[in-house]
Order: sequence, then structure tokens, then C-alpha cells
Amino acid sequence: MSRGRGIVLAPERGEGLGRIEHRQPRRDSSPRHDLATLPLLGRVFLVLAALTAVIELWPIANAFSIGATTWPGEIPNLLPQAARAAGMVILPAAVAWASPTRYQTNGWLWNGALLVAVIQLLRYPVDLARDAAITSLLDGGADLGDPVPLVLNLGVGLGLAFLAILGVWALSEGLKDAGGRSTVAVVVAAVAGIALGLLLVVPAFMAGATFDLRFVPDLLSVVVNSLYVFANALFAGRAIAGVLRGLRPATAWRAGAIGGSVVFAIPVLSLTVILVSSYLLPADSPISVPFLGVATYFGWPLVAVAIALGMGRLERPAPSHVGSGFVMRGRPRHTPAPAA
Repeated sequence: MSRGRGIVLAPERGEGLGRIEHRQPRRDSSPRHDLATLPLLGRVFLVLAALTAVIELWPIANAFSIGATTWPGEIPNLLPQAARAAGMVILPAAVAWASPTRYQTNGWLWNGALLVAVIQLLRYPVDLARDAAITSLLDGGADLGDPVPLVLNLGVGLGLAFLAILGVWALSEGLKDAGGRSTVAVVVAAVAGIALGLLLVVPAFMAGATFDLRFVPDLLSVVVNSLYVFANALFAGRAIAGVLRGLRPATAWRAGAIGGSVVFAIPVLSLTVILVSSYLLPADSPISVPFLGVATYFGWPLVAVAIALGMGRLERPAPSHVGSGFVMRGRPRHTPAPAA
């Protein structure tokens, strides 16, 4: 080995050298996925999702039990509704499945999933109670346009819808915290919401509507629909941003981007079809969009699958190995090394 002189870095007096720990996401810590590790709350929502599907499909069972022959024709209409409702209720179970021991780490994602699921579950008893109350009022001589039936009919529905909007927005915040940040998504969502509101209001005024107290319920409905489109668009945009950023698991984020886009597109497409049919086409020539019900299968159910696969899951950094680098504090001093 040849002799020579080298240069080494020595710290100032009183300073020390410390080894650098390189931290990276733990690659061998994928959680085990099965019913045995699923938390109790996740199992509860699995059962509730199954019960929700049964409730949505109950008209078929009821028609079959009384010997009706028209029940097969109801299947194409009820299956998409059952898939959508069950996909929303199963969201907390999907979050827990992705991280059995840390499912509340992403608070926005977990709280949003809970809110969406609970509001969907509340719709059934609330609708029954509202219908019973309105029927009782009508039997007593009231009219649907009277203040009390109007508040019950419109206020309860809009209240539940607003809470559902908060749930979808919280889900989108969970995606943002997991890496799906995007200013473009916020702008596009805002434009979509405002555009839909104008699309609902402007034709009504062009058709002769006047702004008075009778128009207030319709205006509130427009506001809620616009906020719903904004929240759905924001969720879809942040899922797409996660795909473009290369977030992992890639399959989960791709599935979530597709599901979120469908959740956003179906209400917009449905409202557009209604507006075009109402204002631009004759009453006997409505627009029919083929396979719109089939597309519902790729909405909330696919979002639930994406979350279960890991979309929105926060990775936990863990030390892998101790590197050979050093931390040096103070001004470096060059000291000749002794000859070898």
C-alpha cells in the first residue's frame, strides 16, 4: 500500500460527531388482511353494509313473496342502488381493513368514512319517520304546501344531504393528507360546483321564475346540489392527483381515481339529462342514458375497494439501517493526517 498524506475533518473543541440514521417507510410491515385482524367496529360496519343491501333489495323479495310476476324487471333498477348504498356504509370497514391496528391514524379519512356511512344508515329510519309524520298531517287536512309538511319534507332531506357533503369533503381531506394535494383539483371542483348552480338557476329564471319566498326551497336545493358536486369533484381530483404523484399502493389510488370520477360524474350527468329533457326537448321525448345504472357499480363500491387496498393510508416511517455518515457541528478544521 503506497504511503501518502490525507485530509480528515476534525470538529471544533467541544463538538462531537454523531451517526446519521436513514429513515424510510417500512417495506416489510404490510398489515395482515383478514377477518381475524379486522377491528370489531370494522366487522360491525361489514354487517351493516350487508343489511343495507338487503333493505335496498327488499322490494324484490316482497314482490316475489306475494307472487308478483313483475319483480325481475325491478332488479336492474335496484341492484345499482344497493351497490351504492352498501359501498357507502362499508367505508369504515374498508379503512380498518387497510390498517387494522392504525385505522384512525388518518383522522380525516376515518371520520369522513364514519360520517358518510352513518348518514346513509340514518336515511332509512329518518325517511320512515318523516313519511309517517307527513301522512298524519295530510290525514288531518294539511296540504303539502303548508309550512310544517314543507319543512319536514325539504328540511330533513337537505339536512342529511349537507351532512353527507361534509363526509365526502372529509374523505378528500384525508386523501390530501396522504399526499393527494392539488390546487388544480380545488379550482376545478369550485368551477364545477358554481357551473352546476348556474345551470340549475339560469334556465329557471329564463322560463319565468321569480325570486320570492316560494323560490327559497328551490334555491336551497341548488346550493346543496352545488356543494355536493364540489365535494365529489374535490375527492376525485385529489385521488387523481395521488395517481399523478405516483403514490403507493398504485393500484389502490388508480381504483380510487376511477371510483371518485364516477361518483362525481353520475350526479352531474343525471342533472344535465333532467335539465335538457325539461327545457330543450318535448315532454314525450326524454333522454335515456344507457348503462348509467351499471356505472354506479364503479362509484362508491370501487372507492371502498380502493381504500381497503390502501388509498389514503399514512405510511409509518421506521429506521432501516444506520448509515456511515456523520453530523459535524461548528466550523470544520482541516488537519493533516499522519503518514501511513
